[in-house]
Amino acid sequence: MVLTFNIQPLRYTAYQNPKEKPMTTKLVVDCSTGVVEEVALTEEELAQREADRIAFEEAEAARLAEEAEKAAKKAELLAKLGLTEDDAKLLLS
Repeated sequence: MVLTFNIQPLRYTAYQNPKEKPMTTKLVVDCSTGVVEEVALTEEELAQREADRIAFEEAEAARLAEEAEKAAKKAELLAKLGLTEDDAKLLLS
């Protein structure tokens, strides 16, 4: 039995941690040759990066607000029932 594989050159793009400093370049690694290039980001990539950052911050703020609302509702319900959180855990176990 003979197996034949069609292997295409692979390219992998690595980005540095965006929290360190604003990123203006990216590393492009050609896995078939091992060649590493540092390439400047295009204006479109920079704009997309900024849009992604803003969208993430908005989603994170919404998630944290939802968690806080759930915690407040839970505390309110426990207070109405006259239970502590430990009592509730004991009842549900």
